[in-house]
Amino acid sequence: MKDRHDRELGMNRPITRRDFMNGVAVGVGGAVAGSWLAGCGGTETRPLGQDAAGYNPSSATGMRGGHVGSFETGHQVRDGTFWQKAGSVSNTGEVYDLVVVGAGISGLAAAYYYRRKMGQNARILILDNHDDFGGHAQRNEFNVDGRLLISNGGTLLIDSSPAYSKEARGLMDELGIDPAALAAKCEDHEAYRGLQAAYFFEKERFGEDRLVVGAPDFWRRSEKKTSWREFLSKTPLSAEAQRDIARLEEDEVDYMPGL
Repeated sequence: MKDRHDRELGMNRPITRRDFMNGVAVGVGGAVAGSWLAGCGGTETRPLGQDAAGYNPSSATGMRGGHVGSFETGHQVRDGTFWQKAGSVSNTGEVYDLVVVGAGISGLAAAYYYRRKMGQNARILILDNHDDFGGHAQRNEFNVDGRLLISNGGTLLIDSSPAYSKEARGLMDELGIDPAALAAKCEDHEAYRGLQAAYFFEKERFGEDRLVVGAPDFWRRSEKKTSWREFLSKTPLSAEAQRDIARLEEDEVDYMPGL
């Protein structure tokens, strides 16, 4: 029975030295993350986010980024104090075929492809230091005057990619994702009441504090388009810098003809 289980796990397949070392690195990362999840205070444990009442990361608002709870352990590793607070590593007795560090779109895709290749019985553990999966593409919810608005996060530009790779396009087709239809469904410009993209130039770096509203329309969807030269003319950048940026963004020069 044990031999059959080992074969199901792929223990009979050859492994290169590089893959072995990468696996060791992932294992160490999993041990570190696992001890954090169990509570970095040693004997003190704290409830996981998904166990809290009303848990819904999608509805959290504000400039979250690396939110509280997602970076403390990394800082402890950086400062060399992690093992002073983490306590000893304990064996949970869990066995996985694959450990994925990072629950962003790449990590989720890796887990999906692995399961498709190895079968439904593959045991996969996905670790992430944030409170929701999806990385920059996760869903965001906003309550405006009692109306629920949904923003599709980093997938806002999902239909603007000039060319998806065979693998990326195949994955979306397999999951039933139609980029154009998704973008059309999720767009609601009226809901944002005329808000535009803008850039803020701070005094410490650019000599003055200046907010420039109406950035170049890289989404190519609004009726009114702002050119790079028009946008740059409103910035505190030098005339030379403005010319260089406009040239890079708008001039169509084939520097490698025929390639």
